[in-house]
Amino acid sequence: MKKIFIITLILFLTSCDYTPIHNKSNIQNLNIKVIEMTGDMSFNNLLKKDLEKASSKESKKKYLISINTSFKKKDFAKDATGKISNFELNLISLFNVEFNGIKKSFTIEEKFFTNSLADKFEQKRYESTIKKNFVTSIKEKLIVKLITLNDN
Repeated sequence: MKKIFIITLILFLTSCDYTPIHNKSNIQNLNIKVIEMTGDMSFNNLLKKDLEKASSKESKKKYLISINTSFKKKDFAKDATGKISNFELNLISLFNVEFNGIKKSFTIEEKFFTNSLADKFEQKRYESTIKKNFVTSIKEKLIVKLITLNDN
């Protein structure tokens, strides 16, 4: 009985044909070209660089993308003396994509709540790190959307 169970388990696991939607082979089959960028240029340049790294120039699946971003830092809470203690970082990215004559628009938004730091230099450095994390997150979400656009 134990041998039958082990053989069945091995057959079941080896015959499974699961492939994730976001795997390396799908990413390498995308040719992403950013044709226009407006808004927060520091974020846009980081995103463009990351998209170029993930893109394959040999792929026939060519995506033309326009990016419009808006980065806002809002006061979220103040302490008893009226100094800002917490704030929200909000990045809204609007993408206009053209693929095989099909035009699609979609928005990806990232939010992050954080405490205010006493050292302004450290605060700027921390915000820069958060922006880089936003780039990674938005790039991955964008690639998933491009892959699903290709499947439709």
